[in-house]
Amino acid sequence: MKKFLSFFAIALLAATAAKAQTSDAVPIGSMSVEVGVDEVANDGTSLTTRSKIIVGSDVLVLRTSEGQIEYAIKSSDIAITNPDGSVDKVATAQIVTALAEAAVAQGYLYGYTDEATVWSENCIVRSGSGEYTTFAPCSSTTKSCWRDFVVTESPSSFEPTVKLEGSCPDCPGTSYTTVNTVR
Repeated sequence: MKKFLSFFAIALLAATAAKAQTSDAVPIGSMSVEVGVDEVANDGTSLTTRSKIIVGSDVLVLRTSEGQIEYAIKSSDIAITNPDGSVDKVATAQIVTALAEAAVAQGYLYGYTDEATVWSENCIVRSGSGEYTTFAPCSSTTKSCWRDFVVTESPSSFEPTVKLEGSCPDCPGTSYTTVNTVR
Protein backbone atom coordinates (compact mmCIF):
# COMPACT_ATOMS: atom_id res chain seq x y z
CA MET A 1 0.00 0.00 0.00
CA LYS A 2 2.87 2.36 0.84
CA LYS A 3 4.36 1.76 -2.63
CA PHE A 4 1.01 2.58 -4.28
CA LEU A 5 0.58 5.79 -2.24
CA SER A 6 4.12 6.87 -3.09
CA PHE A 7 3.47 6.15 -6.76
CA PHE A 8 0.15 8.03 -6.55
CA ALA A 9 1.91 11.06 -5.04
CA ILE A 10 4.42 11.08 -7.90
CA ALA A 11 1.57 10.81 -10.39
CA LEU A 12 -0.24 13.74 -8.81
CA LEU A 13 2.96 15.78 -8.82
CA ALA A 14 3.36 14.92 -12.47
CA ALA A 15 -0.22 15.78 -13.20
CA THR A 16 0.09 19.27 -11.80
CA ALA A 17 3.58 20.04 -13.11
CA ALA A 18 2.99 21.02 -16.71
CA LYS A 19 -0.41 20.11 -18.11
CA ALA A 20 -3.35 21.84 -16.50
CA GLN A 21 -5.88 19.38 -17.90
CA THR A 22 -4.29 16.48 -16.00
CA SER A 23 -4.66 17.91 -12.50
CA ASP A 24 -7.85 15.89 -12.12
CA ALA A 25 -6.38 12.57 -13.24
CA VAL A 26 -7.33 9.63 -11.06
CA PRO A 27 -5.73 6.18 -10.95
CA ILE A 28 -7.75 3.47 -12.67
CA GLY A 29 -5.22 0.66 -12.56
CA SER A 30 -1.62 -0.37 -12.94
CA MET A 31 0.34 -2.73 -15.11
CA SER A 32 3.78 -4.25 -15.25
CA VAL A 33 5.73 -3.43 -18.39
CA GLU A 34 8.83 -5.23 -19.64
CA VAL A 35 10.77 -4.37 -22.78
CA GLY A 36 14.02 -5.29 -24.49
CA VAL A 37 16.49 -2.46 -25.00
CA ASP A 38 19.42 -2.66 -27.39
CA GLU A 39 22.81 -1.39 -26.43
CA VAL A 40 23.57 1.58 -28.69
CA ALA A 41 27.03 2.36 -30.05
CA ASN A 42 28.50 5.85 -29.83
CA ASP A 43 27.40 6.57 -33.41
CA GLY A 44 23.75 5.86 -32.48
CA THR A 45 23.48 2.48 -34.20
CA SER A 46 22.33 -0.63 -32.37
CA LEU A 47 24.94 -3.20 -31.49
CA THR A 48 23.44 -6.39 -32.84
CA THR A 49 26.07 -8.71 -31.38
CA ARG A 50 24.63 -8.37 -27.88
CA SER A 51 21.38 -9.69 -26.55
CA LYS A 52 18.71 -7.22 -25.53
CA ILE A 53 18.80 -5.89 -22.01
CA ILE A 54 15.41 -6.50 -20.40
CA VAL A 55 14.05 -3.67 -18.27
CA GLY A 56 10.75 -3.50 -16.46
CA SER A 57 8.66 -1.17 -14.35
CA ASP A 58 5.27 -0.89 -12.72
CA VAL A 59 3.20 1.75 -14.50
CA LEU A 60 0.24 3.60 -13.00
CA VAL A 61 -2.72 4.10 -15.36
CA LEU A 62 -4.65 7.37 -14.90
CA ARG A 63 -7.79 8.81 -16.48
CA THR A 64 -8.60 12.54 -16.67
CA SER A 65 -12.12 13.96 -16.41
CA GLU A 66 -11.94 14.43 -20.20
CA GLY A 67 -11.43 10.66 -20.53
CA GLN A 68 -7.77 10.89 -21.58
CA ILE A 69 -5.48 8.07 -20.50
CA GLU A 70 -2.14 8.86 -18.90
CA TYR A 71 0.62 6.62 -17.59
CA ALA A 72 3.14 7.37 -14.83
CA ILE A 73 6.55 5.71 -14.63
CA LYS A 74 8.35 6.12 -11.32
CA SER A 75 12.13 5.88 -11.75
CA SER A 76 12.63 3.93 -8.52
CA ASP A 77 10.39 1.15 -9.90
CA ILE A 78 12.63 0.56 -12.93
CA ALA A 79 14.41 -2.79 -12.74
CA ILE A 80 16.94 -4.55 -14.93
CA THR A 81 15.71 -8.14 -15.21
CA ASN A 82 18.55 -9.75 -17.19
CA PRO A 83 21.55 -7.73 -16.13
CA ASP A 84 25.01 -7.97 -17.54
CA GLY A 85 27.80 -5.45 -17.91
CA SER A 86 26.31 -4.07 -21.11
CA VAL A 87 23.46 -2.39 -19.21
CA ASP A 88 26.03 0.19 -18.13
CA LYS A 89 26.34 1.27 -21.77
CA VAL A 90 22.61 1.95 -22.20
CA ALA A 91 21.57 5.55 -21.55
CA THR A 92 18.95 6.24 -18.91
CA ALA A 93 16.96 8.23 -21.49
CA GLN A 94 16.89 5.18 -23.75
CA ILE A 95 15.60 2.98 -20.93
CA VAL A 96 12.85 5.39 -19.83
CA THR A 97 11.77 6.09 -23.41
CA ALA A 98 11.58 2.36 -24.18
CA LEU A 99 9.45 1.81 -21.06
CA ALA A 100 7.17 4.72 -22.01
CA GLU A 101 6.65 3.32 -25.51
CA ALA A 102 6.03 -0.16 -24.09
CA ALA A 103 3.49 1.21 -21.59
CA VAL A 104 1.53 2.92 -24.37
CA ALA A 105 1.65 -0.20 -26.58
CA GLN A 106 0.57 -2.48 -23.74
CA GLY A 107 -2.17 -0.05 -22.70
CA TYR A 108 -3.41 -0.05 -26.29
CA LEU A 109 -3.52 -3.85 -26.32
CA TYR A 110 -5.45 -3.74 -23.02
CA GLY A 111 -7.98 -1.46 -24.73
CA TYR A 112 -7.22 1.80 -22.92
CA THR A 113 -6.58 4.15 -25.87
CA ASP A 114 -4.62 4.75 -29.05
CA GLU A 115 -3.00 7.95 -27.75
CA ALA A 116 -1.64 8.73 -24.32
CA THR A 117 0.62 10.91 -22.21
CA VAL A 118 3.42 9.26 -20.23
CA TRP A 119 4.84 11.00 -17.14
CA SER A 120 8.25 10.45 -15.54
CA GLU A 121 10.73 12.43 -13.50
CA ASN A 122 12.87 14.79 -15.60
CA CYS A 123 15.98 14.24 -13.46
CA ILE A 124 16.98 10.69 -12.62
CA VAL A 125 19.88 9.51 -10.46
CA ARG A 126 21.40 6.30 -11.76
CA SER A 127 23.60 4.34 -9.38
CA GLY A 128 25.35 1.02 -9.37
CA SER A 129 26.41 -1.24 -12.18
CA GLY A 130 25.13 -4.35 -13.94
CA GLU A 131 22.56 -6.20 -11.86
CA TYR A 132 22.95 -3.61 -9.10
CA THR A 133 21.84 -0.67 -11.28
CA THR A 134 19.17 1.42 -9.56
CA PHE A 135 17.26 4.55 -10.55
CA ALA A 136 15.72 7.29 -8.38
CA PRO A 137 14.47 10.86 -8.75
CA CYS A 138 17.20 13.46 -8.17
CA SER A 139 15.31 14.88 -5.19
CA SER A 140 11.87 15.00 -3.62
CA THR A 141 11.25 18.23 -5.55
CA THR A 142 12.22 16.83 -8.94
CA LYS A 143 9.83 18.10 -11.60
CA SER A 144 8.01 15.75 -13.90
CA CYS A 145 7.97 15.73 -17.65
CA TRP A 146 5.53 14.33 -20.16
CA ARG A 147 5.61 12.74 -23.57
CA ASP A 148 2.61 12.32 -25.86
CA PHE A 149 2.40 9.16 -27.96
CA VAL A 150 0.09 7.92 -30.72
CA VAL A 151 -0.43 4.25 -31.59
CA THR A 152 -0.98 2.90 -35.09
CA GLU A 153 -1.53 -0.65 -36.21
CA SER A 154 0.62 -2.20 -38.87
CA PRO A 155 -1.43 -4.15 -41.43
CA SER A 156 1.32 -6.78 -41.63
CA SER A 157 1.79 -7.22 -37.89
CA PHE A 158 -0.27 -7.62 -34.76
CA GLU A 159 2.15 -5.38 -32.90
CA PRO A 160 1.15 -1.73 -32.48
CA THR A 161 3.59 0.99 -33.56
CA VAL A 162 4.09 3.76 -31.01
CA LYS A 163 5.17 7.21 -32.22
CA LEU A 164 6.31 10.13 -30.08
CA GLU A 165 4.14 13.16 -30.93
CA GLY A 166 5.46 15.78 -28.51
CA SER A 167 7.05 16.45 -25.14
CA CYS A 168 7.46 19.19 -22.57
CA PRO A 169 10.52 21.47 -22.53
CA ASP A 170 11.87 19.67 -19.45
CA CYS A 171 12.37 16.47 -21.44
CA PRO A 172 12.91 17.40 -25.10
CA GLY A 173 13.23 14.54 -27.55
CA THR A 174 14.62 11.60 -25.60
CA SER A 175 16.89 13.40 -23.15
CA TYR A 176 16.73 12.98 -19.42
CA THR A 177 19.12 14.44 -16.90
CA THR A 178 21.21 11.68 -15.36
CA VAL A 179 23.45 12.52 -12.44
CA ASN A 180 25.72 10.63 -10.08
CA THR A 181 26.22 7.72 -12.45
CA VAL A 182 28.50 5.14 -10.88
CA ARG A 183 30.18 2.72 -13.28
